[in-house]
Amino acid sequence: MILNSTEDFLDEVDRVIVNVGANCPFFGAPHYVAIAVDRASSGTARPNLISRRSFGCAFLTQSEVFYALCEDRAQRCVDKRFRVNGRVIAPEQYLTLWRRVLSQSISAGDLKKRCGAQLFGILGGPIARLRGVKSPWSDSPFKSFDDFEHRYATQLEYGPEDSFLLRLDLAASGTARDLYFAERFFFRQEIRQDKRSIARLELDIQAPIVAPDIGLALREGNSHVIQN
Repeated sequence: MILNSTEDFLDEVDRVIVNVGANCPFFGAPHYVAIAVDRASSGTARPNLISRRSFGCAFLTQSEVFYALCEDRAQRCVDKRFRVNGRVIAPEQYLTLWRRVLSQSISAGDLKKRCGAQLFGILGGPIARLRGVKSPWSDSPFKSFDDFEHRYATQLEYGPEDSFLLRLDLAASGTARDLYFAERFFFRQEIRQDKRSIARLELDIQAPIVAPDIGLALREGNSHVIQN
């Protein structure tokens, strides 16, 4: 389990859940991106993407959201190394806060409009190794990486060492689904271990938040990027 923050002590001041599969659920189950806003001991507030793995995009089912919270943040509640708005909280009460937020999940488009924050998917890697790789999923819209490359040919940036980089705005229709299936090409051991391989989410905060009920502390940290 990777910790959602490198801080030993956390004070969570807000949280938001983005439903990235509202219009195209993967395998019939909605997928989410969970974002916690933490105030560190230094007093600086910043969002952290909740994830269960160190490589890959942090798309989580409902059960995976709570597995990730139980493995890290709820456990910190038990150890008294965690606060919510400056107060000690029991693990059960803490998880209830996230259940409430899950019931009010928003789209990536709403996150952009209401919070001034954009959620991006980042893929990059050794293009020659990826070409010809078949999808492990029979219902993937991309039967091979070549199909994915063709679909996003005008957006791919080709770089040195036979590499490429692609940045997808998850507020755009269908991009979350495409990213979900495309990152599977990177899970082959020889590709994942290649130093050029990238598969992650980024939260890019470009403007002050306007909605007081979501992302309270985002307004304190404009124009920076948070990666999972």
